[in-house]
Amino acid sequence: MSLFVHLRVLVARAEILGGTGQLFLKTGSTINLTCEISQSPEPPVFVFWYHNDRMINYDETAKSEILVRKAGRNAAVSRLVIHDAMPADSGNYTCGPSNADATSVAIFVLNGEKPAAIQHDATATSTAHRFVMTSASDAVAILAVVLVLRALFGHR
Repeated sequence: MSLFVHLRVLVARAEILGGTGQLFLKTGSTINLTCEISQSPEPPVFVFWYHNDRMINYDETAKSEILVRKAGRNAAVSRLVIHDAMPADSGNYTCGPSNADATSVAIFVLNGEKPAAIQHDATATSTAHRFVMTSASDAVAILAVVLVLRALFGHR
C-alpha cells in the first residue's frame, strides 16, 4: 500500500524592504523602515521594533511612529518612521513579528562624514545576523516536515 502526501509548509518570513543590511542617512533626514511579513497564513499578533536591542514601540519620548496593517492574503506590513534623525538614532533596528524570525538593518545617521569608512564593519555584522536568521527558519521548516511524516507513517 502506498500513500502519497503533498505537504506545503508555510514559514513566515520578515524582511525590511530596501534594506541591504545597512542604510546611510544625513542628519535631519527621516528614517522610514518597512518590514514585510510574508508567507503568513495569519497576521502577526504583534510586531515589536527594537533600536539596539531596546524595544521602542511604547517609548513615549521617541519621535517615531509605528504602523501595522494587513497587506494581502498571506502578508502584513509594519512601518517605523523616525523624523528628524540625529546621530544618536544610528544603530541596529530590528523588526520582530510574533510569527517570524526577526530581521535587522544597520542605520548610520551621518553628520557630513563619508560612509566608506564605516562600510566594512557594518557589512560583516549584517551578513552574519542574516545567516543566523535564515538558518533558524530552515531548521523550523525541516523539523515540521519530519514531525508530520513521523505522525503519518508512525515511528518504526
